[in-house]
Amino acid sequence: MEITKIPWPEMAAEFYHTVLPGGMEVAVWPRPGFHRKYAAFGTHFGAIDRRFRTAGGEFIEVPAGIAHFLEHEMFEKPDQPVMDAFSALGADPNAYTGTAYTIYLFSAVDNFEPALDTLIRYVQKGIFTPESVAKQKGIIEQEIRMYLDHPSFMVYANLLQAMYKSHPIRDYVAGTVESIQGITPELLTQCHQTFYDPRRMILCVVGDVEPGAVVELAAQALDMPSGPPPAVERFYPDEPEGVVEARVTREMPVSRPYVYVGFKGPQVDPTGAEGLRREILASVGLQALFGEATGWYQELYQDGTITEGFGAGYEQYPKASYVLMGGQSEHPEKFVDKTFQRIEAFYRDGLDPTGFERVRRQLIGNLPALLDQPDGLAHQYITYRFWNWDLLDVARVIRTVDMEEVTSFLRSNLRREAASISTVTPPDSGTMAAVGGGV
Repeated sequence: MEITKIPWPEMAAEFYHTVLPGGMEVAVWPRPGFHRKYAAFGTHFGAIDRRFRTAGGEFIEVPAGIAHFLEHEMFEKPDQPVMDAFSALGADPNAYTGTAYTIYLFSAVDNFEPALDTLIRYVQKGIFTPESVAKQKGIIEQEIRMYLDHPSFMVYANLLQAMYKSHPIRDYVAGTVESIQGITPELLTQCHQTFYDPRRMILCVVGDVEPGAVVELAAQALDMPSGPPPAVERFYPDEPEGVVEARVTREMPVSRPYVYVGFKGPQVDPTGAEGLRREILASVGLQALFGEATGWYQELYQDGTITEGFGAGYEQYPKASYVLMGGQSEHPEKFVDKTFQRIEAFYRDGLDPTGFERVRRQLIGNLPALLDQPDGLAHQYITYRFWNWDLLDVARVIRTVDMEEVTSFLRSNLRREAASISTVTPPDSGTMAAVGGGV
């Protein structure tokens, strides 16, 4: 099979790419001299994928949390616990489920090849029994209840529920204690057969490895069906305009309040060049308005209105997008006021040209650091490919966006009437807000 060497001249790097017979994509990023090797095996199946139709015409609707539940189940094998197999090889495995993906991974210094073989084979094997599903329900119920006690999670979860009425983006990745009760071995099997078909998956390896050997090992470990994968049609609801609640708060035993401001954006299609361009417009614009180099940030950081954990970001998924910003704050009400004042000033005066150019240069300058972060590189490569984005296009697109385009994006996505505010405060803190529910 042909392996293509793809240079990234701007970053003085290169990687190797191939598509195995049947359609599975493999990317290898050689990093000579790296002590630890890293592999990630991902599928484009996440928390929002709850309604789909298979090629046979069967319509399937699954409970909230099933993608995360399936990830947990994959470590439960009747013949040998997967963790024991990796441990015997000295490898460190993990997995995580996101809004639109699930990724299985490991890192190892030695025994990389047998560990990679183990990774590929166990992810392909979906065996779900009533006993293992019942056991997993108890484990995940405890996990859900644990997260309900985390203020950093609750401020975020409550914000999404305040913004969204119908879109599954409003639901916690792990689902709820109630929703996971509807998960059955049959539903898990249907999801595994549909989304864990290796022809839909991507393998990315980073480290001091030989690309040809990685590709050959992957091809041998795969039980690859012939022909293209059956088509799958996914369904996402049309989300009504406007937020569900303008403000929610929860009292929890915290030493310092949490506060998030979110802006419900338009329905979008994240795939392709337009999706990548929106991602970069958001990165440039939010850094120019709220980044550490701005006077706004420095003023609020000095008095504790924002802390080191402050962040501002943009997310886009099929038929949903949003901007959120926040973190812990000694003065949550001041943070809210200052955020809207900053946006009003932007609407009046526009962006600072000097700050805009500084942010563009900084974002390009940060790209080489990704090559020294194997886990981050593999994650970003895989998740970009799920939206048909090209990591190698990022610097070029950053250079082509202009201030007028960024300004237009911010005006469309920072609308006061589309904002929700979520706070978590200590009991009897005196914060004035309507009481909101949790997940």
